[in-house]
Amino acid sequence: MHFKYIKTEKKYQKTVKFLIVPVFSILMLIPLLSGGVVKKIGVPTIQNYPRAEYNAGTQNWSSVQGTNGVMYFGNNSGLIRFDGRFWELHTVPNGSNIRVLHYSDDQQHLYAGAYNEFGYFTNDSIGRLVYHSLLHLVKKEDLDFGDVWKIYEGSWGVVFQTFEGLYFYRDGKIEVVKPRSNFHFSYYVNGVLYVFDRETGLLEYRDGFLKKIPSGDFFERKEVWSMLPLNNDEILIGTAKEGVFHYDGMTLKPWKTPVNDLLKKYQIYSSLIVDDEHLAYGTIQNGLIICNKKGELVQIINREKGLQNNTVLSMCLDLDGNLWLGLDNGIDYVEINSPITLLQDYFAFGTGYTSILHNNTIYLGTNQGLFYCSIEKFSNPFLNASDFYMVPNTSGQVWSLQVINGKLFCGHNNGSFLIEDNIGVQISEIPGCWAYHKIPGYPGRYIEGTYNGMELCTFTGGSLRHDKHVPGINYSCQEMAIVTNRYVWVSHAFKGISLFRLTEDLDSLQFIKRFTKDDGLPNDYFNKIKLLKNGTILATTNMGIYQFDFRSNMFTRSAYYNNLFQNRPVNYIQEDKQNNIWYICQNNEGGVLRFQEDGTYTNVTYPFFKLKGKFIGSFFHFNVLDNNNVLIALEKGYAHYNPSLVIDYRRKYNAVLNSVSFLGTNKLLYSGLRVNNKAEGLKLIPEIEFKDNSLRFTFSGLFFEGNNETMFSYQMEGFDPDWSGWQVGAVKEYTNLPDGDFTFRVRVKNKYGVIASPEEFKFTVLPPWYKSMTALGIYFALFIILIWLIVLLFVKRVERTRMKEMEIQKRQYLEKEEKLKSEALLAEKEIIRLRNEKLRAEMIHKDKELANSAMNLVQKNKHLNKIKSELLKIQNEIREELVKSRLNMIIRKIDKETSNDESWSIFETNFEQVHEDFLKRLREKHPDITPKELKLSAYLRMNISSKEIATLLNITTRGVEISRYRLRRKFGLDRNQNLIDYILSV
Repeated sequence: MHFKYIKTEKKYQKTVKFLIVPVFSILMLIPLLSGGVVKKIGVPTIQNYPRAEYNAGTQNWSSVQGTNGVMYFGNNSGLIRFDGRFWELHTVPNGSNIRVLHYSDDQQHLYAGAYNEFGYFTNDSIGRLVYHSLLHLVKKEDLDFGDVWKIYEGSWGVVFQTFEGLYFYRDGKIEVVKPRSNFHFSYYVNGVLYVFDRETGLLEYRDGFLKKIPSGDFFERKEVWSMLPLNNDEILIGTAKEGVFHYDGMTLKPWKTPVNDLLKKYQIYSSLIVDDEHLAYGTIQNGLIICNKKGELVQIINREKGLQNNTVLSMCLDLDGNLWLGLDNGIDYVEINSPITLLQDYFAFGTGYTSILHNNTIYLGTNQGLFYCSIEKFSNPFLNASDFYMVPNTSGQVWSLQVINGKLFCGHNNGSFLIEDNIGVQISEIPGCWAYHKIPGYPGRYIEGTYNGMELCTFTGGSLRHDKHVPGINYSCQEMAIVTNRYVWVSHAFKGISLFRLTEDLDSLQFIKRFTKDDGLPNDYFNKIKLLKNGTILATTNMGIYQFDFRSNMFTRSAYYNNLFQNRPVNYIQEDKQNNIWYICQNNEGGVLRFQEDGTYTNVTYPFFKLKGKFIGSFFHFNVLDNNNVLIALEKGYAHYNPSLVIDYRRKYNAVLNSVSFLGTNKLLYSGLRVNNKAEGLKLIPEIEFKDNSLRFTFSGLFFEGNNETMFSYQMEGFDPDWSGWQVGAVKEYTNLPDGDFTFRVRVKNKYGVIASPEEFKFTVLPPWYKSMTALGIYFALFIILIWLIVLLFVKRVERTRMKEMEIQKRQYLEKEEKLKSEALLAEKEIIRLRNEKLRAEMIHKDKELANSAMNLVQKNKHLNKIKSELLKIQNEIREELVKSRLNMIIRKIDKETSNDESWSIFETNFEQVHEDFLKRLREKHPDITPKELKLSAYLRMNISSKEIATLLNITTRGVEISRYRLRRKFGLDRNQNLIDYILSV
């Protein structure tokens, strides 16, 4: 797919690029020009430190900074020390308030003056802050001097000024210079020490004497609260009620400047030089007043604008050029050295969305309505919230402000308005006017983007007439661009990027294409379209910037623009008249690509770090009024940015190891917060008992701007394998460290990404008691004893081994002997077994013989009985008596033979030999057994059948059964017991 407008558009854009010449209104430039470091417009960022945070007295009389960056405050409770993360309170011996502090660069001492007390703070051997009083050098009659109000250092040493005298400290001695009446305050200006005597006036200290200066009488009975040098010869002297006077060394005259009336009204209490152009005055009634040396007001910063208190007791300009204010109640940090100031809480605008300068009037569009203020008041340090007025009829959400043909139009949630004479005239009630877009090639015709699509408008009669709704799109058209040939690009968070074309009569929109991942974009949603002045179509996505390729009609990732933005995903891009590109990244960080003469860009990001997280979601706005003035919309109002103010954001600062202490006892081992830069007297490598091997490290970075955003990384060399990740926490604890040498290192990264050089602390954890020299000696002695014992044990073991060997040999001999005995026993057992087997065999043989004998006897008896039976038959048949008699005799012989007791005796003898006294045991067990029952038992043991037993016993088989029954009863057997089993068991 190809679009006809592309080549024409590119040609047109090249022509326009060389024709456009930036034109700036002179009326715009003149009132907004800024000079010097301190800005007029907006309020500097202020960090409040209330009493509850630093945990000391309310009033802070003095503020100084050491050369290493540590801040010190003279407080009602004593000395407060602040390192950017931790506050510490230190007191003087009498516990009084500290009125004045002075840091001596030469001596590297922190001098302090209190009530009837003065001296200096320094560090002891482990870095603790220690106070050294100088009262022992003062004569007894000069000890009751009251409060010390000023401390200065000069060729005469260090002077402590009280109302009762000047106490000069030098070479270990103190000399006192008394007042003529009563001193007020003193000032050290241009190398001269000036002292105000209440009755005499202004005096000058020279060569050990106080001399009245020309015009000094003017200050008799006047309170002088300030002396600042204008140059090497001129001084500004500020009084309590009569304002500031100009003094040139000879003559004195009032300082006739605009700021002097303010200083008279609000009463000077403190002052200092800010830079070559600016002076700062702390007042009693209205906070901080900053002016230039011409006496023109630059800033008024008071309680309404963010200070905790309107009485400024002390001031200190730190290494970053920002102000520390010691207040009557609290401490405040004012970032005056910044190109960014704020128009927020004090002005109560609500959320800022848009702004414009039109007809010498600044208009601010917010979620509360449209506000306006004249440019004169806007650029005036006296600017108050009451100087802004809401344009009537515009209450509610304002989206855009545009000047079309010299007329100002306001896009509003309720529709659109024409702003005339600072009154809102509603020209459309169609909800949600985002903006108006000119249609190329159609003079006076505009497209209005709304919540529900587009509206066609015509500029006529000095206003915009809403002609009709343009059909073809029905969703919000916040981000859109109209190019030649009536092509319209629209992007929507959830509808994606789409291309439409207006019909030639502008009646409707024709949908052409929706661009998705298939067309080169990284995703289908949350892409925004942007048309640059050179005709380039860009899409900002969460994966970077994509550029539309006119030849392929596809989006491709732009290496050029992504490199410009350092490959960070960008949400918002806005070009100004000087071809600078303002942008907001997805992480809510802002920046500007400054267009250079050679056509390249310089990326400026550091000034906007202060605004990180304060931009409004997906609604962004930069309004470049001129080279020195840019308005930026924020969540709580606006920021003012002066690009001409160049600040060194890469300034080096110190990482500091605040303290090293023992866990549990909190006993201090080391403090890196030193008054002096040198570690004089500090034990560089302390030795720690093993029982105290759990330590707590606290650290900080001596960088105070956005100190809550300062991050830390640490490493314990000898314990940690590598540096830790960056974290906000400023405390690290180690427990149960092993013995050995360690080096703890900490590094700091501030909000601008500047990393300070690591601070390190070396220490040694001593071995535990069991590794000490004494223990080693004991171990050596024990080792010798152990060796002796080992030798002794070895000898004994050898002897024991020899004895054991003998015992083993003896045991082996006995075992062998036992074995032989065992073998003999086994042989004997084998012989017995063989004998038993032989006997058993013989017994079996005899048993068989016995059985055979019994069987023979049975057979014999059978035959005899058969013969007897035959003989009886014959006897019955024969009649002769002689034959019968003979037969009868034969029958008796047969009966005698069958019942022959001699045969039983022989059988019994053989049976006993075989069955080992069975009959004897049976008679012993059953004494009442009859001989016949013995015979039956013997036959049953031999397993002879009942029929055969009947033959042997010469009875019937029935008789055998009866005998068996009787025998069971005699043996006492029940029905379940077997008679034969019982007989076999006897």
